[in-house]
Amino acid sequence: MSRSPEKRHLIITAAQEAFSDLGFDRARISDIARRAGVADGTIYLYFKSKDELLISLFEERVAPAMELIEQHVAQGAQDPRGRFANLIRAYLRTMKEDPSLGSIITMQVRQSRRFITDYDNRPLARFFKVLRSMIDDGIKQGIFRQDLSIDALRWMVFGSLDAFTLAWGLGRNSATDLNELGEHLINLLLRGLSTGANPTLMPQPVAAVAEHKAPLNDSFDPALD
Repeated sequence: MSRSPEKRHLIITAAQEAFSDLGFDRARISDIARRAGVADGTIYLYFKSKDELLISLFEERVAPAMELIEQHVAQGAQDPRGRFANLIRAYLRTMKEDPSLGSIITMQVRQSRRFITDYDNRPLARFFKVLRSMIDDGIKQGIFRQDLSIDALRWMVFGSLDAFTLAWGLGRNSATDLNELGEHLINLLLRGLSTGANPTLMPQPVAAVAEHKAPLNDSFDPALD
């Protein structure tokens, strides 16, 4: 039987919904087939297993999201601090705009042994590459400290973003203000990264986040370091 791109797209979309609503472990092929409007056996014409479907879903939905995040970073302030701040804001904004995608990244992939042990996570590697680039630029310009552990920093950044998204998702999308958490993370990490040099190279002003219900009490000030 021939396979159509349109039907494959329906299956991928249905899988994203089913995994987000039911969880990867609980979602059955029949649940995905029902949401896609196809027979159970049709799923196996496109994907050998539920794990393969999850990996394909991750590739097709997360990779474009990471590309969009890169575009947001490129369109903002181009000094290392501004790019760092834009990366965090863009990531959290993307997760907030598509909660089911956030669920896939933070929760569902952890339920697949094959994803954890066998999958080469290219979208995450792309995120780390963007982060590494701005940190390297900051070090070269004397803005960021040279005694940084890049490996530790990248997991601190992604781990925080992952935890924020997870808490927000488990709180039914209302218990936590992702934007506010992001601004706290930006200020905290930039204080720790900064050498205090080049004080004119600032991230976006605190006034830019005035829409938050509970604005931050203090802004980033390189002179404090």
